[in-house]
Amino acid sequence: MEKALFSSPAACISTVRERIKRLEKKDTPETAGDIRELKSLLETLSEISPEHFSKYQHLLSLLMQKSEKSIGWHPNDESDRLVIFTERIDTLKFLQTQLPLALKLKENQIRILHGGLSDIEQQDAVEAFGSADSPVRLMIASDVASEGINLHHQSHRLIHFDIPWSLLTFQQRNGRVDRYGQVHQPEIYYLLTDSSHEKIRGDQRILELLIERDAEVQKNIGDPSEFTGLHTVEEEELAIAAAIESDSPPEQALAETFSATAAADDWFNAFLNAQPPPTPVSPQKSAAPTSTTPASLYRSDFHWAKEGFETLRAAGIPLEVHADEASGQIDISQPEELRLRLKKQLEEICANTSGHLSLTTNRKTLNREIIRCRSEEGLWPRLHLLWELHPALRWMQDKLLSRFGRNQAACIHLRHLDPGERIVLGTGIIPNRKGHPLIQRWYGVRFLGGKLKETLTLEETLQRTRFAEDHPNPATSIDFVAVQKLFTETVECLAIHLSEARDSFRRDTQPELDRQLAKLSAFLESRHQQLELEFVESIEKGLASTRDYKRLKKEADQRAIQKKHDDYKTWITETMETEDNPSIRLFAVFGNFES
Repeated sequence: MEKALFSSPAACISTVRERIKRLEKKDTPETAGDIRELKSLLETLSEISPEHFSKYQHLLSLLMQKSEKSIGWHPNDESDRLVIFTERIDTLKFLQTQLPLALKLKENQIRILHGGLSDIEQQDAVEAFGSADSPVRLMIASDVASEGINLHHQSHRLIHFDIPWSLLTFQQRNGRVDRYGQVHQPEIYYLLTDSSHEKIRGDQRILELLIERDAEVQKNIGDPSEFTGLHTVEEEELAIAAAIESDSPPEQALAETFSATAAADDWFNAFLNAQPPPTPVSPQKSAAPTSTTPASLYRSDFHWAKEGFETLRAAGIPLEVHADEASGQIDISQPEELRLRLKKQLEEICANTSGHLSLTTNRKTLNREIIRCRSEEGLWPRLHLLWELHPALRWMQDKLLSRFGRNQAACIHLRHLDPGERIVLGTGIIPNRKGHPLIQRWYGVRFLGGKLKETLTLEETLQRTRFAEDHPNPATSIDFVAVQKLFTETVECLAIHLSEARDSFRRDTQPELDRQLAKLSAFLESRHQQLELEFVESIEKGLASTRDYKRLKKEADQRAIQKKHDDYKTWITETMETEDNPSIRLFAVFGNFES
């Protein structure tokens, strides 16, 4: 009832009417008094006009341009659109009716989004809101739009007309406009009821704390469940309701509510009290943040792609390549093999490339192209991001790797290496139990006079070989038999280092794996207890003849929960655990082959 009242009189009226209907069906002396009270409340709520609904009036003051409290929203600006979230459909319909009149909006300038609409109607509303040539300026949405829907293309302002009783819902709602591709700083507003009633003011304080904690979550780990220990909106809402029902002060009530479920109590209690977590006392000054660049043979992705495509062209593949270093753009033609691969993965985009493909490392240029395409339905970017997972780059890598057959490696002559020195470059991959690569290491195994001297990291190998520089690689007489004799010892050496890397990975990840499995077991136990409690309560309230049915339902629910537990446990273990069976590949042998 209180949650509905916090939303709007319209929402509370709907809730009161439903409660009266349920009580009237019981028709007992005990319910008669409740019905009288509820009908009196209904009369009071019905007298609250939009002019006397203060939260709504405050909303208008934020949206009207001439208001001192205006947030600066301009409905005449096609790129300045507004999203308003509310939990209750009755509140949504109230706003849908009142806002166009108060803000002088045309019928086609406002759209609604809620679960009562069909999938087609919902998609149409989202597309209209995100299209630059659409007249829509305002979207009023229920929480059906809080997850998995992009509203950021033309909007960076969002108002919470209702304050959700869930940090997860905060995250989901805000994520509609605060996401990758947003070109403006998102503006998020929260409308809180300011009550003079001491009990209601305490309840609202809990919602204020939720708003503050949502900001803290985003600054820290970004995942509310790591602080609350709860993983669904429903669980969080029940916990918040329990805090509101508590007689403890708001801060204490919220801390007590979540402390039992938090992933780490010390962290969570400090978090609720807005205090930093305890840290070891150290006389040393904190180290400044550092960054590093991964080792690479090339100055940038652009130079890597340019050389790769030009190598394929030199090898006889019918490929046109034009690279402009100043703009970071590479234009290539599409040989039949590449065209078929692109068509399979990017058919809509490739239909607009006119036989050529343009790749760029300039993200600002790419963002401008994306914005241009949003302005009109059916447009696709002419430019693609040049990065290693683009299908054209994957095709290039496959073609380059296919030039070396099984058990073949490149022999590269480097005059500056010591006489008789050989460095075999190889990589090893250890998959998880699902077969996905989890650990990868590169090593250079250094031999001198045919004897193993040391194992180098990739960085040390690049430094020793100076391979990032240009080196002539003349046709030199090479004793291939002697080179091949190095391979067996190299593979054995790599296998040892990879086994050590696997052991290190297991030591680092095992505590977290154990923690996740312990949380999973605790969840299973709590759900079994809850089902047992619900079963007992249902028997006490129901008829004896329904006992067998309810017992069977409880057992079915227990099996379903057990299956979810087992499936997630399998997923965790198969994802995080590895097999000691690395895949090893040798790529190159560096040496001064004149000696």
